[in-house]
Amino acid sequence: MRFLFGDYVLDLERRELRRGGDLVQVEPQVFDLLAYLVATGIASPARMTCWRRSGTGASSPNPP
Repeated sequence: MRFLFGDYVLDLERRELRRGGDLVQVEPQVFDLLAYLVATGIASPARMTCWRRSGTGASSPNPP
């Protein structure tokens, strides 16, 4: 599945983010969080929701 927003294309099957046809390098956690936000259509999720979705909540000493 592909999502189009602005100049960007987020391809979930290929796990790619492209801008104007150029591949944008993103870390796996960043890709997963972006995919979640785009797929759910959440305009402004709660900070804690993002924190939990990123998977960093348990490993960080200072959660939000």
